[in-house]
Amino acid sequence: MNDDPSQPAGQSMNFTERRPTYAEGDVIHFGSESLQLGDDELTTFVQTDAGFVYVTADGTVKVADGRRTTKIGTGDTTQRLTVDDAGTLVGWVDSSAKRPEFVVYDVAARREIVRTAEGTANAPEDKAPRVSAIDDGFAYFSTGTTIYRWHLATGTGTVIDSQAGPDKLHSVDAGRFTWEVHRASDDMSQIAVGTDLRRPPAKVYPGWDTNVSPDARYLMTDMADEVRLFDLRTGNQLPLKFPGYILIVPTQWQGDAAFYAVGFKKSTDERLDLLRCSTSTLTCQVVSAGFAPTPVDLPEFQLPVGFVLD
Repeated sequence: MNDDPSQPAGQSMNFTERRPTYAEGDVIHFGSESLQLGDDELTTFVQTDAGFVYVTADGTVKVADGRRTTKIGTGDTTQRLTVDDAGTLVGWVDSSAKRPEFVVYDVAARREIVRTAEGTANAPEDKAPRVSAIDDGFAYFSTGTTIYRWHLATGTGTVIDSQAGPDKLHSVDAGRFTWEVHRASDDMSQIAVGTDLRRPPAKVYPGWDTNVSPDARYLMTDMADEVRLFDLRTGNQLPLKFPGYILIVPTQWQGDAAFYAVGFKKSTDERLDLLRCSTSTLTCQVVSAGFAPTPVDLPEFQLPVGFVLD
């Protein structure tokens, strides 16, 4: 697809770096630099090593690389994007076709490498298909009832779970799956980590939401705003400290050494801080104080997480 001629040219940026990042209206803030999106106001966005990918309100998918914005797709009505921890691939579901189609796009090469409607013919209306993960040469597609592992080099797919809702698979990192299981005693949701969705996991962790480091060394979980950090080599919880904040929400990892997170304070009148948390010191430092409005107004801002904040 052609570049949008209405967007002014700018300077190229080093998108392999993970910096303090957030979007406000039609501007993406990337460390000390910013990208102007012209008339576009994004609803969600992610970072690849070749630029930011974002979605507008009508489901149009675009790339901003610091020089121009480029339309690369349409039909992302769920406004959800998926990327690997590094690299230039991004995935979404194009719902504009008769059957929803899974799309994986190479931002650096400016071309689609996968477009398939595999398994979506009978997708339940209340369980929208999604690209659940991209990891080490594979993409993971959820049809709403089934999860496929798609080999990107050969263009072939394999069913890895034939009884899985769209929310079951949380992530895939360095070949390790993170997924939702339910405790038999009370049906409480928990987080499993392993290499096969169909086998009982060796370890289960308390939590509802998850965030895993790129090499699958660390797992963060959140359950009812109680954040925990685990070392996946030992299974032990680590004493992560963030004094002055009642909650932190991770946004991006800097390798396995650190991650960025939003810090929420006790008072809803106080603006939010952007933090950098170290997995070695187990402490968090402010990198952008008061960068976002109060939690009530947070939807006016977006973070590079691939889904709309609400």
